[in-house]
Amino acid sequence: MKKEAILLISVLLILPITLAVDCADVPYPGADGYLNESYTLTENITASSRGQVNRCLKVTADDVTLDCNGYTIDSKNIKRSSFSSIGYDRITVKNCNFINSISNAFGINAAEDAQILDNTFADDDAGWSGDGALISGNTFRDRFGIDGDNAVIENNEFIVNLGIGQVALNIGGYSTNNLIRFNTFRQPEQIGAGLKQGHAIYTTTSAHFNNITNNTIEGFNTGINFWTFAGYTEIYHNYFANNSVNDSNFAVHGNYGDLNEVADNTFAANTVGVYFEGSVDNVLWGNNFQFPDVVNYWDTDNNHYCSGGIENDYEFMDNLLNMTLEEFHSFVIQKEADLSLLHLELPFTYELLNETNNYSVNITLPDCNQTKDNQSNQSLAMSGDFLKELSDPVLFDLVELQNGFLMALDPWDGFKYFYNENAWNGDVMVHQPNGQTDYWVWEVHSTPNTYRVWVYIPVDPIYVGSYAKQAMYYIKHANGMDKVILDQRLAGSDWVNLGDYTFDESSYQGVALIGGNGRGHTLADAFRAESIGPPQYD
Repeated sequence: MKKEAILLISVLLILPITLAVDCADVPYPGADGYLNESYTLTENITASSRGQVNRCLKVTADDVTLDCNGYTIDSKNIKRSSFSSIGYDRITVKNCNFINSISNAFGINAAEDAQILDNTFADDDAGWSGDGALISGNTFRDRFGIDGDNAVIENNEFIVNLGIGQVALNIGGYSTNNLIRFNTFRQPEQIGAGLKQGHAIYTTTSAHFNNITNNTIEGFNTGINFWTFAGYTEIYHNYFANNSVNDSNFAVHGNYGDLNEVADNTFAANTVGVYFEGSVDNVLWGNNFQFPDVVNYWDTDNNHYCSGGIENDYEFMDNLLNMTLEEFHSFVIQKEADLSLLHLELPFTYELLNETNNYSVNITLPDCNQTKDNQSNQSLAMSGDFLKELSDPVLFDLVELQNGFLMALDPWDGFKYFYNENAWNGDVMVHQPNGQTDYWVWEVHSTPNTYRVWVYIPVDPIYVGSYAKQAMYYIKHANGMDKVILDQRLAGSDWVNLGDYTFDESSYQGVALIGGNGRGHTLADAFRAESIGPPQYD
């Protein structure tokens, strides 16, 4: 008997033993899980009642990398979260397995240039918020959310089993310029179910200019859902299969979502392919609806169905889609990309610069006759000869032109007049970040020439922090349309150059500023145009 016991102990001693360290003893005994420098796991981490109540690990500095090296962080249903970072930049988490959190498994929030790479999230929510992120190679078995801008979410697997109303990937309100590509969204347990639950991708209020391309979405109640004012989203080259079960559920659903493009996707075995309700100026073209994709809904009076598909002369994002991962990551981190890659050239863009005139009031300034049109849509038409030298630009204060026509606005909707001593001539129009898609439009009628376009941004030292981080200007010119995204916080009470453009009378042309969706208060003040040479045509 003694020999057998000794033999058993000897066998146990030579067997591999999985070791684990308590959260409270990371990165060193008694450190309580606070990480202020990079850390690589050499064993699993597990939770106990010691240390932080809510979190296993918490970042306390910029430039921290957590490399789990394939090991597991187990919160043992004791800690609410396995990992948390709030307000720190350039945080990287990779090669980790997160299990058994009470509520939120993981979060990197209010962060710039984060990387979430090759992790497995076994249960509970995870998320990121901030500006600039690479989220790649992960496996999500529960919900993941983003609330920010300029993120690349690619080559991930969302293998989930969601309940009613739950979302695999939630794109938060006002999130812009995110690229979601080459991901797989599947609910294996619900693919054959009669009543499916959950959404694969959900774009919430006023999320704009996001691109969803080359994803596989299978077995959901709704594949992609656009919620109120979510717009300018490009849905290209995706594969939708076995989503929705009746005429109340859809592969793609637009619920008051405007100006989206659904192009060159494949819809296989979905009860309903595409449904737009309460939505305008969406474009559907070049898609392959396979049986039994028997029903599509949209209001043809307000949206555009282009049955010809590829023969339509629309601008693609091929130059963006063909970037390497390294090229696009550099684009995000440096924030110096040519934002014109992200714009759409669609029929409805012309309508933004062609509002019906309710009335006209002629106002004469030196060398420039201008007409104020359609006040309810804040349009300003400019007529006249813009043949000016660089040293003597055509300059006008759009607010001064309107002082005789303003009314008190209560509640504060659209662009509202304010006096401010830092503004040009002391007055400025301001739009709240309320999700309303309102346009301030300058329609340009000019002698054909190339013009340098400027806008004036006044800076108030008290309120500048609330200015629009991403004020969106659309310049419709003789050669097409460009988008310029401007951080109005950084202008410094000065003229900001929006670029050089050729204007002529060949089409509706001008500049449109979008209010309500700029992630801050959007300001419209003075504007000027300088003739710098003869017209240049592509």
